[in-house]
Amino acid sequence: MNELYSAAAIASVLAAGAPETGVAAAAQEAAHELSIWELIANGGWMMRPYLVSEIKAPSGQTLARFEPTARRRVISSVTSRMMIDILRGVVLPGGTGTLAALPSYDVAGKTGTAQKLNPVTKRYSATRTVASFVGFLPADDPQLTILVVVDEPKADQWGGTVAAPVFQRIAAQTVRHLGIPPKDFKGQVLAAGEPVAPSGLKKASWEYMGAGRVITE
Repeated sequence: MNELYSAAAIASVLAAGAPETGVAAAAQEAAHELSIWELIANGGWMMRPYLVSEIKAPSGQTLARFEPTARRRVISSVTSRMMIDILRGVVLPGGTGTLAALPSYDVAGKTGTAQKLNPVTKRYSATRTVASFVGFLPADDPQLTILVVVDEPKADQWGGTVAAPVFQRIAAQTVRHLGIPPKDFKGQVLAAGEPVAPSGLKKASWEYMGAGRVITE
């Protein structure tokens, strides 16, 4: 079982006066979804999430240290392996999440596109959607899980074209920050090419939630 670092990026075209409770609810939902994907990456084990790896005194003395703790097995290791293999195909040529691919890293993930309910007609909207991409890497030795959610994208509405490129850009920076080596050259983290930023995304808010470290940019 690995210690997975988690990043939830909640990106949306910000509206003036957006309620804080909505942001908090979105963050809680993101944390819950990340925990599900992490158990797939961890061979079927659900881990206890935590934000701080250790507490140190001003003198440098370590006062407390926290380690990954398995809560329970939810799915078998065989099922976990099968799901990882399927999710790797999403990012490979022919999949819906090719824009999430990171050079020299195996990425496993899933695109998502959901229609929002129109409060007036009480029907699903044809134009208001939520686009997402969630994945982890390296697929054969997962160390990082990232969830990107874009609320009501304007120029495009698909998770594979809106959220996947954001995933790729976050992953490219984070593997360098954490020192996660690429598949081809051990010990040397290669710079990944950045895709064109998804059009229509004028402003974005980013919140990183993780186990072990809090990554800020």
